[in-house]
Amino acid sequence: MTVLRELSPLHRELRRAIPDVYAGFGDLHRAAFASGALDAGSRSSSHGPATIHGARAYDAFCEFATARDAGESAA
Repeated sequence: MTVLRELSPLHRELRRAIPDVYAGFGDLHRAAFASGALDAGSRSSSHGPATIHGARAYDAFCEFATARDAGESAA
């Protein structure tokens, strides 16, 4: 839970940046846990890794873009 708490601000930023993608994650989650051929114990959240790594990738991108922009304005 600590990792999710630490990534929460990044998730909010990313959700604002790409709302349609996050809506798709929500749809995927609901579909994955809907009643069907698999019982609840056999299902897992298909989008979990994407939301964790996506937030970290977004943070790295923002850090890179900020550093690049600072370098360009100094030139």
